Amino acid sequence: MSFTLLGIFTIVLLAGATTVTYNIFLHPLRNYPGPLVARVTDLWYKYHLLNGTLAFEIKAAHDKYGEVVRVSPNELGYINPLAWQDIFGHRQGQPENAKDEQSLIRESREDDIISAGREHHSFLRRLMAHGFSDKALREQQPTVNSYVSLLIQRLQEKAEHGDAINVQDWYNFITFDIIGHLAYSESFDCLSNSTYHPWIRVLRLYVRAAAYIFAVNRFGILRKLMWLVLVRSQDRRSRTDHHELVHEKLLRRLDRNPDYTDLMQNMIDAYRLGKLSLGDLSTNSRVFIVAGSETTATLLTGFTYFLGAHPDIQSRVTTEIRQTCSSADEIDMNMMGRMPYFIAALEESLRMYPPGAGTFTRVTPPEGAMICGKHVPGGTGVGITMYAMNYSAENWQNPEVYDPERFLPDETGKWSGDRKEALQPFSVGPRNCIGRNLARMEMRLIMAQILWHFDIALAPNNVELPKQKIYVVWDKTPLWVHLKPVVR
Repeated sequence: MSFTLLGIFTIVLLAGATTVTYNIFLHPLRNYPGPLVARVTDLWYKYHLLNGTLAFEIKAAHDKYGEVVRVSPNELGYINPLAWQDIFGHRQGQPENAKDEQSLIRESREDDIISAGREHHSFLRRLMAHGFSDKALREQQPTVNSYVSLLIQRLQEKAEHGDAINVQDWYNFITFDIIGHLAYSESFDCLSNSTYHPWIRVLRLYVRAAAYIFAVNRFGILRKLMWLVLVRSQDRRSRTDHHELVHEKLLRRLDRNPDYTDLMQNMIDAYRLGKLSLGDLSTNSRVFIVAGSETTATLLTGFTYFLGAHPDIQSRVTTEIRQTCSSADEIDMNMMGRMPYFIAALEESLRMYPPGAGTFTRVTPPEGAMICGKHVPGGTGVGITMYAMNYSAENWQNPEVYDPERFLPDETGKWSGDRKEALQPFSVGPRNCIGRNLARMEMRLIMAQILWHFDIALAPNNVELPKQKIYVVWDKTPLWVHLKPVVR
């Protein structure tokens, strides 16, 4: 028995030594710099992903090693803005850099718009495009405004007592209600009831579980075992609950015929024509709920935090809004062009607190690809960590400083050296965020109304937002503020 154990130990030791030697001295990526342990094994990547510190560690690696860093044995990270187009952009007849299977959550046999291959993705995107068109946004604006009005009413009721308010909750309420209305023709009634719908609690667990799923995906043939070992039963259950709740909502939506352009209609039409299955509808509507609620609420939380932390900037933003719009009823998308500082402040908030702060990875085709002027071998993971991109001193002067003037249209002063093309909060190319215009509309209408009605002051003891952990998205803690109604 002892000889058998010794033999197994020796084999494992030799295999490990061989892998280490290959990864350091023989691997096609051997000449790329990076933390030694990351070049040797992807345990470094897995550990920090599960600990919520990966984005910060990759940023530190870029600070030390430069614009291209080896973040795991077969994966490179980039912070040069050119990488956005080279990795994610249109490749003019060439094979695309495919989605990294390790960074996907495959929840059924049907692909959603995120995981679908090139042809099916194009088909799904064409179906969805109508719901996100300029015409659709104009039709959807009154719906968004109705929820914004209810939000303001609820916040006014809370502000009367002078107590601190956790605005993160309220931002989740409104974004969830809006996406429920636009996707399923029924609200979740979070604002009406001033409380979370049970689905939101499920969703937040589900989003957190995504980090564990991505880590588990990196264990190859052991992934099913590691799913049971690493992922808590509560998080596994949240995934199942999320699927069931989506399916229930979807079945009710199939019985409705709204008189406005919603996000699901074209897909439902395709389903009725036999071009999509019910599973296709379900998997893609799950994407709508996650992407259309949590991410927008994150930006609203970040914007509120930065304005509360910088009263001078808040004063300039509120002055612009209140002088441009003499009444709250005047606030609409047509007025946004007359409020450049407000828009610039939103962009600076997207830089410093991007909803998708984690790593977005693709895999080069078999023949390899040119990334930032250098050929990268086929089958290599190539990615951008948005937090690292947005906080790199290579891209931004004094990146830790919050200053909306960076994004003013005529900025030629102290921020003229910024590489503003580095900021791509909705990604680029054929797979960029299809809901970006809806998200921007929600962000602008909600924050303009709040700042027209209230002055914001941070309550004591809030966690500094840019230092929260990142599990694909930010692991948000409550944001407590005092809202002071503006007296007119």
